[in-house]
Amino acid sequence: MASSRPILSKELDMKQLLLQGFAHDNRKLVITFVCRILKEAHRSQIFKVSNPWVNGLLQILREIYEICQQPNL
Repeated sequence: MASSRPILSKELDMKQLLLQGFAHDNRKLVITFVCRILKEAHRSQIFKVSNPWVNGLLQILREIYEICQQPNL
């Protein structure tokens, strides 16, 4: 069960993990991992979309999606 405890960036920097996964062609694995964590966070009263931590992760995921939709990739 999810506990409303954030993953500290000193423990696991999720934004950096997403960027490294994108740079090293591990996109699918890293995005799946981050999405599973966000899926569990939807039950939390703290980690809603308005939360800066969640919002930052969603923005990076959106940017990765937009880049992958470009025809030259």
